[in-house]
Amino acid sequence: MANRRNFISVAKFLIMISFGGFFTHCGGKPETVIAIVNDTSISLETFKSRYQDFLNTTHFKDNLRYRQIYLQSLIDEQLIVNYAVNSGLMDTPRHIRSLKDIADQILLNTLYNLEVQPKLNVTEEELRLLYKWSKTALHVRHLFARTRIQIDSIYQELQSGTSWEDMARLTFKDSVLAANGGDLGFVELGDLDPAFEQTAYRLDDGEISAPVQTEYGYSIIQVVEREYDPFLLEDEYQQQKNWLKLIAANYKKRPLVKAFTDSIAAALEIQFHPEGITALTNQLLEANTYTEEFNIREAEIPCLTIVSTGEVWSVAESLSQIQTLSNRQLSHLNKPGNITTVLTGLVIRNHLLKRARRQKLDQSPDYRNELTVLRNNYIVKQVMKTIYNQIKVPEAGNEAIIRRDAFIAFRDSLKSMADIAIDSSVIRSFLLKDPV
Repeated sequence: MANRRNFISVAKFLIMISFGGFFTHCGGKPETVIAIVNDTSISLETFKSRYQDFLNTTHFKDNLRYRQIYLQSLIDEQLIVNYAVNSGLMDTPRHIRSLKDIADQILLNTLYNLEVQPKLNVTEEELRLLYKWSKTALHVRHLFARTRIQIDSIYQELQSGTSWEDMARLTFKDSVLAANGGDLGFVELGDLDPAFEQTAYRLDDGEISAPVQTEYGYSIIQVVEREYDPFLLEDEYQQQKNWLKLIAANYKKRPLVKAFTDSIAAALEIQFHPEGITALTNQLLEANTYTEEFNIREAEIPCLTIVSTGEVWSVAESLSQIQTLSNRQLSHLNKPGNITTVLTGLVIRNHLLKRARRQKLDQSPDYRNELTVLRNNYIVKQVMKTIYNQIKVPEAGNEAIIRRDAFIAFRDSLKSMADIAIDSSVIRSFLLKDPV
C-alpha cells in the first residue's frame, strides 16, 4: 500500500530514478523536491523546516517513521488546499478577508521582528530570577475591568474599604468568578498574561496590586499564598535556560512593541475632528455596516487627519477601516474615546504595513514560508468544518470516531484522483539537527 502511494505517477518515478531526486528552479537556483502533489512541489527545505518545528514541539526523536508520517501529513494538507482552491470554497468575502488578515498580521510580525526583536536583550540576572519564579506556584485572585476608568473606580472602592468579595460580585459577569472572588487557583510561570505574572510574582502574600494593564483589559491582583520548591539546581537551570529565555522575551515584547507604536503615533501626528467622530459614533450605534441610507454629507465629513502625510480619513473611510475588525472588537466601539483609540491603532497598522511593503518584507523567504503554513492551516480548518457540518451523528454514535472516518474517506477520495510522487531516497538520506 505504501509503495502504491509513493509512486502514483510512473513518469515522475522514472525521472526521479534518472536524476537522483526531484528538482525545481527558483530564480535559476535548483531546489530539491521531496514530493509532488499534482502540479505542486513540496521542497526538501520546506519539509525540513516544518518537520524540525514538529520535533521541537513534540520532543520526538527524528527517525524514518516520523519522517514518512509527517510527509504524508503535508501531502494530505496540500491535497485539501488544492481542493479548496479549485472548488472555489475560499472565494467568499469572509474567507478572502480572513486570508488577507493572516497575510497582514504575518507582515506586521516580520516588521516587528526586524524593528523590535534586536532590543529584546535578556540578562543572566533576569533569567535566574525567572528560574526562581518557576519554582514557585502562586494562588492568585483578581478583579477585572475592560477600561482604565472602570478599574480605577474599582481600586478606589477597595481603598475606601469596600470588601474584595463585594467588588467581585459587582464586577464579574462570570458567576463562578463572581462567587469565588475572582479566584484563579494556583498558577505557575508561563500560565498567564506576562504583565499579570510579572506583577503577581513581585507581590507579598496578601498584598494587593495597583491596576495592571493586560492583553484583555485591566486587573487588580492579590496573591493569596504560594508554594515553594526550595531546591535551586544549576544543572536544572541550564537545562531550562532556553525556555526561560522565551519567557523573558515574552515579558519584554509588549512594552517594547508599545513604545515602538507610540513613537510611530507621535511621528504621524494624528488629529481627530469632533464633528466627524460624532457622526461616526452615531453610524456605529445604528449599524456595523455601511448602508445606502447613510447620509452622503455625513459620510464625507473628516474624522481624522494624519498631519505627517496630509492624509484625511472621512467618516466613510473610517467606517470602512473599522469594518475590518472582528465582531468582538466592534462590540466595544460605543464611546468616542474607544473609537479614537481604535482609529489610532488602524492608522498605525496601515502605516506599518506600507513601511513593510516598501522594505519588501513580503518578498522575504521567512514571510512566504510562514504565510504558506498559516494560510494552509486556515484553509484545512475551513474544509474540515464544511465536512463535519455535513455529518449527522446518531444518538448513540461516537462523534470523534465518525469525524475521523469522514476525514479519512474524504482524504482517500482526494488521493484516488491525485497524481502523487515521493522521493523516498531523499527522505532517508537528508541530515537534520536534533530538536532544540
